[in-house]
Amino acid sequence: MRIGIIVLAAVATIWLPAYSAFAANNPYGVHTFIQDIMSDGHIHTLLTWALSLTAPGGYVKQLMYPVGPNVTTINPQWVKFINGCYSRGLIPVIRLGTWMEGGNWVKPTQDAPGVYTTWANAIKNIVSQMPRNDNIPLYIEVLNECNNNAEWGGAANPTEYAQFFVQTSNAIRSLGDPRIKIMNCGLSPGGSYNNVQFVEACCNVPGFIDAFDVWACHPYPMYPPEINIHDGTAPMGAYTIDSYLAELQVLANHGRQNVKVIATETGYGLGDDGEDARSDRIMRAFRDYWSKWPEVLGICPYEFCDPFGGNDGLDWVDNSSGTTPEGLPTNAHGQYWAIYKLSKPGHTTGCISGKVTESIFGAPLSGAQVTLNPGSMTVTTDGAGNFMFPRLAPGTYSLTVTKANYSSGSANGINLSAEENEVRNFALTPTAGCNISGTVRDSVGGQPIQGVQVTLSPGNHTTTTDADGKYQFVGITPSTYTLSASKYSYYSFKSTEMTLQAGDSRTLDFWMGPGSPPPGVSMIGGTDFDSPLYGTTASGWVAEQGWGDHFYVDGSNRYSGVASQRIGPYNASNDMVWTITDYSAVTSGQRYRIEVWCKTSSGLSGKAKLIGNWFTNDMVSKGSFEGSPQLISNSNWTLLVARGVCPPMPESNNRGRLQVELRAEITAGFVWFDQAWCGVDNQTEDPLPSITHLTVTPQTLATRFNWANSTGAGCTGTKIVYRTDRYPLTASDGTLLADVSGNPGASAMYVHQNQTFGQRYYYGFFAHSAGGANLSRPQFATAVGSDFTKPTTPVVTDEGAYTWSPDTLSASWTSSDPESGITGYSYAIGTTKGGTNVVGWTDIGTVTSVTRSGLNLIPGTTYWFTVKSRNGAGMWSSLGYSDGIIAVKSCATIAEAKALADGIPVRLSGIVSAAGVFGDGVYLQQSDRSAGIKLEGSVSSLVEGQVVTVIGTLSTANGERKLTGVVVQ
Repeated sequence: MRIGIIVLAAVATIWLPAYSAFAANNPYGVHTFIQDIMSDGHIHTLLTWALSLTAPGGYVKQLMYPVGPNVTTINPQWVKFINGCYSRGLIPVIRLGTWMEGGNWVKPTQDAPGVYTTWANAIKNIVSQMPRNDNIPLYIEVLNECNNNAEWGGAANPTEYAQFFVQTSNAIRSLGDPRIKIMNCGLSPGGSYNNVQFVEACCNVPGFIDAFDVWACHPYPMYPPEINIHDGTAPMGAYTIDSYLAELQVLANHGRQNVKVIATETGYGLGDDGEDARSDRIMRAFRDYWSKWPEVLGICPYEFCDPFGGNDGLDWVDNSSGTTPEGLPTNAHGQYWAIYKLSKPGHTTGCISGKVTESIFGAPLSGAQVTLNPGSMTVTTDGAGNFMFPRLAPGTYSLTVTKANYSSGSANGINLSAEENEVRNFALTPTAGCNISGTVRDSVGGQPIQGVQVTLSPGNHTTTTDADGKYQFVGITPSTYTLSASKYSYYSFKSTEMTLQAGDSRTLDFWMGPGSPPPGVSMIGGTDFDSPLYGTTASGWVAEQGWGDHFYVDGSNRYSGVASQRIGPYNASNDMVWTITDYSAVTSGQRYRIEVWCKTSSGLSGKAKLIGNWFTNDMVSKGSFEGSPQLISNSNWTLLVARGVCPPMPESNNRGRLQVELRAEITAGFVWFDQAWCGVDNQTEDPLPSITHLTVTPQTLATRFNWANSTGAGCTGTKIVYRTDRYPLTASDGTLLADVSGNPGASAMYVHQNQTFGQRYYYGFFAHSAGGANLSRPQFATAVGSDFTKPTTPVVTDEGAYTWSPDTLSASWTSSDPESGITGYSYAIGTTKGGTNVVGWTDIGTVTSVTRSGLNLIPGTTYWFTVKSRNGAGMWSSLGYSDGIIAVKSCATIAEAKALADGIPVRLSGIVSAAGVFGDGVYLQQSDRSAGIKLEGSVSSLVEGQVVTVIGTLSTANGERKLTGVVVQ
């Protein structure tokens, strides 16, 4: 038991009337838990909250301990508690307990074999000192869950308990007080000793079948209330809100019929679906089932308020709560308010409540407006689709339900009486659809995955991802869906429930990691670590040692799915999360395997480990085993595997539990865990641990791999197998690339040469021992044939030294890239080398020439082409340049040219004259001899009378016009 001190807010004084006998049974109850801090203030506060919740006639369960031969005087606070119940009209249900030693509750000792007279009289003495009330019974529950070893001195024994119980019952009954009602200990549904078999064994003890007045039970449900034995909707052996019926059947078989029950423990935990779902289930359990079943006297859900905090998963009221003047808690969970609003026996008012769903698949609709008349009161449905109108005067009412993009609903003529809970449910038809889409990526390479089958349920909507990894469902019925995805060689994916309203569009991106879990069913839940996303600890796991935000469900890192469990450093340096199998899940002598994918950050100081711990059903440790490898530095996702044989557990019939522990013994850095598994290991050989610290370095048409060999003592090397369509899952499931020899734990390297550009390769790395035996589970990698070299610099050729076109330039070029090929060119034109002032950069595809028209070429200006090429890897070459081309003026006549200013290059045609005749040079004459001009330059080869075309620059010397720098075409 815990000892502690809390400070309660001041409470208001509530007038407490005297109560007469109750006209009708009130099944509503609570389970207070203040045995270690039973101050006057706590008694007053919790009973005040309880009365506000249950109304008079409700049940209040409370543990009182220790009792035994050495306890002769009742604790005065117990008396105050019981009187506090009476004064409020509440029915006390007192669980008596011994005390704890060595982690177990002490079992009563025998005076002689099968004789418990001393203990029976000691309990009778304490009960005799408990206050009684003529109108309110006092229920005594004799111990607790004695089918658990820890509740009976370390070894459950139904014969011993039944003998003790019969003698204790006889002793209490000898007081002659019918106001005292005796109950057995409520049994654990998953206890060390099967609860039904325990009852059977107890019934074989003389007197047991008549020793109790009311049967105590602990029907902890694993299903919503509509799944129950009464209605025939429960699977065989399921834990339901009425699983006590299996125990009652044993009693009936032994002649005890029509037994009444009080559930001294039960309830729904706070699951991933939140407060609204928990409130919905417990409210409907009370309203629709427990309150209607004739065998049920009272239901006391565990626990009302943990006075030390930290139990939000079960609490009804937070321990920080104050009290309003009306006697209500100021900080209660949703389930408190849902039950508070229900009408109870003795109320002068009634309640109308119900659920709004969509009509196709029955998913709850939140945000619907429900209006009650008369009164025009409107409430909004919660996340479970529920609405409630409490404290209504008896009368006739009507309801109207509306929600955007849905049909409306109504109900008329609702006749409501006092104490009554009228239920009206509505199913609205959507008038608009909804959409969901997303992208699926490979968690190792990051690339989109094509061909993933994606399914939405209900409705079995199915699609397949495209080349970009995208999927979409358009215009589907608004409902609550689960999305699942699968593709061979990848871990499958299943989302948490998503509620889509009419008109909604939802995006769900997720990742899939290569590989697959072992064959068989995993014995633990929460293996994907996907929820609650961005919370502290993944669903189904418990954080130990550390505190605060260094536990984190990280949506930015995952091996498969949408998140992983991240653990950061803390002072303890051995932080961990753990989960555990169900009771009797493991059998002595059987080998089991646990595994998990693990990633560590840079700067890690310490190690990441996987540990399995054996426990009996009573949580007595039976040893542990560690997995391998253990990551001690920065590492990508690596599979950790542990195997162990379940040890003998004779105290629990060689059946027990296996705890999976994910440990981060670190003082710096981070550790991530994902995709855990726990189950039977049927492998005939003993596989080596996987390789670690695998890195992938792309090179030009090659990929280099570096890794650390398996740490297994027999490791002799690593086989690398690859495929081009998917990941290889076994060493024979692909092409053997290499078998790299090496010692255990040693560094290793291999380069995959001669890859095809653009081809994706999928690799599996398998550590092995001599002869290729004891192959490890694969470590995965993926790479694409890459090119990290530039194309050759383009060689650019233009039309020559000159162009006489006024508006057109042309050029051609060549470039090559033997690795990935040329995928495109881009060119520019400028009046400087590399310039772009005439034509900016222009993509032209893979053609190797261009003629660009529409230009305004200025005679005398030099123009340059600049070209660059791009290869298949997207890399650009260096710039290639033409040698420049000069624009010239093409003149039809010499006279036209002579009219131009000096310095302008021109192109002329004519007849050579005076070549070699006069010493003053060569002339070009018009064909009709109407004009001529002197030529200077490369003209020595010209012959008199020759018809030529020349290019030169106009100038004037001594009043004579001439062309200088003449080039003959």
